[in-house]
Amino acid sequence: MFCPNPTIVCIGQAVIDYRFTVNQIPSRAEKYRASSFQALPGGMAAGAAIAAARLGARVVLVSRVGSDSTADTLLDFLANEGINSQFIERVEGCHTAVSSIYIDPHGERQVVHAPTEAFHRGHPIDVEQLPLANALLVDPRWPEASYAALQWARLHSIPSLLDADIAPREIITRLMPLVDWAVFSSHGLAHLFPGLSENAQLLAAQSLGARHVAVTRGQAGVQWIDNLEQQQIAAMPVEAVDTTGAGDVFHGALAFALAASGLQSARRLLEFANAIAGDKVHKGLGSLGAPYARQVQAAIEQLNTSQ
Repeated sequence: MFCPNPTIVCIGQAVIDYRFTVNQIPSRAEKYRASSFQALPGGMAAGAAIAAARLGARVVLVSRVGSDSTADTLLDFLANEGINSQFIERVEGCHTAVSSIYIDPHGERQVVHAPTEAFHRGHPIDVEQLPLANALLVDPRWPEASYAALQWARLHSIPSLLDADIAPREIITRLMPLVDWAVFSSHGLAHLFPGLSENAQLLAAQSLGARHVAVTRGQAGVQWIDNLEQQQIAAMPVEAVDTTGAGDVFHGALAFALAASGLQSARRLLEFANAIAGDKVHKGLGSLGAPYARQVQAAIEQLNTSQ
């Protein structure tokens, strides 16, 4: 049965992105002029949480941030999106994670990230306090919490999703056997299996134990394995304004689809996430470019009737 307002728990990174629109991506040690500047919420788990909340989910975000004014800004953004932040701890003596992002006229970007010590210095996650959910999304930036939460999800038969972006191999390989869905970026998959062809990379990722494995490849679309055969969905035919946060929005949309529909069809689920991410790329604004349910009602109705 379709549930239009599922509960989703997202665990991992929450960031403020300082975004500069430039004529070209900086490549030399000199001054560059930006045509615009914005400070927006970002981070893998937070970006996915925003996307899922806009589609209609009740979202709980579990993270660790600093005790600085950046955390105030971030929590204000999350509150405006209706995200439950009661499990976000502000850790004294730590700064909140931030990124500087340079975006060119084609929507491509360069990211410089400053992580936080808050994950290491804050309290560990207590999964017994988490609400039972219709889906769990984790990222590799807080591996101890992600591992504990994935065990909790398996115990309670909650569908799980890993945002498998660039991370140390030992973290990815530890999380994969507990995951129902693992979706890599092309860079994350290449980092995990350097030297292999794209097809071989995906097969190698499948062998790590996740029930379903997919990879997003930007303009080359989405690939996944179904019955040992590689499948593909084309990228949405949109003009790219800003690719920042597209992967986060894809993961948030996929988590929503898993939680709301209970579908088992990989193609249906990935087509939905692909459409939502494509809409975001055309709008820009990082994860705040994610569409609201009323703006993608046709896609949600198709998700509802395709069971």
